Amino acid sequence: MPHSRTHSRATAGTLLAAGLALTAPLGAQPRPTASIASGQYLVGIVSLGDTMWTSWTLRVAGDSVHGDMGPRATNALRGVMRRDSIDLVQFWDSTTIRARFRAQVRNGRLTGLALGRSRGSTSFADTARWVAIPEAKRAGPPRAVTFEPTVFHRTFSPAAAPALHIFPGDTVHTRTIDAGGVDWNGVQRWAGGNPQTGPFFVEGAMPGDVIAIHLHRVRLNRDFANAGTGIVDAAITTDLARSLSRVEQFSGRWTLDRTRGVARLSSPTPALANYEVPLRPQVGCLAVAPARGQAIRTQDSGVFGGNMDYNALREGTTVYLTANVPGALVFIGDGHAAQGDGELTGDALETSMDVSFSVALVRGTSIGGPRAESPDQLMAIGIAGDLQEALKLATSDLTRWLMSDYRLNAAEVASVLGTAMRYDVADMVGTQVSVVATIRRDALATLVAPR
Repeated sequence: MPHSRTHSRATAGTLLAAGLALTAPLGAQPRPTASIASGQYLVGIVSLGDTMWTSWTLRVAGDSVHGDMGPRATNALRGVMRRDSIDLVQFWDSTTIRARFRAQVRNGRLTGLALGRSRGSTSFADTARWVAIPEAKRAGPPRAVTFEPTVFHRTFSPAAAPALHIFPGDTVHTRTIDAGGVDWNGVQRWAGGNPQTGPFFVEGAMPGDVIAIHLHRVRLNRDFANAGTGIVDAAITTDLARSLSRVEQFSGRWTLDRTRGVARLSSPTPALANYEVPLRPQVGCLAVAPARGQAIRTQDSGVFGGNMDYNALREGTTVYLTANVPGALVFIGDGHAAQGDGELTGDALETSMDVSFSVALVRGTSIGGPRAESPDQLMAIGIAGDLQEALKLATSDLTRWLMSDYRLNAAEVASVLGTAMRYDVADMVGTQVSVVATIRRDALATLVAPR
């Protein structure tokens, strides 16, 4: 991933294009009390049923207010503060007003209406609602927080109330229950369907920011798991799927031997009496809230992440997702003790997990879909309704990643990927499937430093 850079969130032009504005002219105002403070404000403006978010800097001196609408719109706002309200104008030039903003002030928050006009017009139109909330400031150094979940979520949704507010750099220690809703003590805590821990509100995260989620610790916290016992239809021919009959009395319960680091069937048939697999704990679900107010069930996945079921999302891996709402809202859950590629049985070795993670913000860049990197490799995750489209998305995003970070041209990146790239079929379950384009770091080690 590129280094963090200044993020040009939304300039005045984007605000006007979104139809955001305010009513009421400025006039003589009484000298205010200290109703708002100078600083950064998270601003949301509602247009056509959708909310566009940006960041403003407001500077208050007596009853005068000046402000910047994003890092490039220097001194774009000018206005006056009353005792319990504020009036702001945005100018096309030094004399022509582009938009008006008025809001009531309550507990340091601004809520009101906006009114804008096009260049050359003498009238204002396109009234919209807006809100400005003071951005939280970190007090002290990054902290380590232990969070004990009591409420879980079966949809990825921006409507979910944040379970915890964290700052970039903070480390969260928490736990997840298994896909069936059973916790680390074997107690049924929630309905099944991949219930998630969180969501975690990342202070300062804005739509368009890339959220880097580093998995410091992904560890088993109980000694059993439950897995599917049949191959998913999407992975085999229709004729074979019809011919495979259910095997009665076969148990999908597994014993997790954390001392030896292996899993084995708890009640194996004679043929599998000596069958063991290495434990490779992973998180099946890692997501941010989807865009456009969508509530998407936790069995599904998309550009927001979700139920990706990729067995490389384990301890030491960093996952990159694009925030769609302020705070991003990070969900985590669906722990697997082990899983082959594709989650072929529909349920991997489903279990609860102890998880520690931290987040960082990467600004000034964009990604085509979920990405991940480990000490060994880069991974671009393509998610779509069929394997071919997922493969195309994965290949395209890894191509863009190498061209951006290593400054490769089309022929150079083709030479590298054509000789060193590999594909993982991560997930074959549900309405979406995942294909991951990967490349090992040692294949990139000899590339000339970025120009």
